[in-house]
Amino acid sequence: MEWGRNQARHWLGILENSLPGPGRRSPGGNRPDLADFVGAEMVNPGNRVHCTCRDFPNVCRWLGNMKALPRWSTVHEVSDGFAASSGDQSFVST
Repeated sequence: MEWGRNQARHWLGILENSLPGPGRRSPGGNRPDLADFVGAEMVNPGNRVHCTCRDFPNVCRWLGNMKALPRWSTVHEVSDGFAASSGDQSFVST
């Protein structure tokens, strides 16, 4: 578990330092591109087990921008439902 936690924090740190500041929605500018969609699908699953990116504000902002896209909730309806169904269940997190 410790190795996985350290790896996740390492790669989230790299992503944190690679993302633009608050003035832009995504690394490519104001329109998300393929890298944004693929990256969001790699980061978002942590939310299903109550892992947050709170230590990585640029990652949180970027993922929030992705989740605000018009079709996000439709595409993620099942996985978001799973996350909601786990309620306050405790998981090991970063």
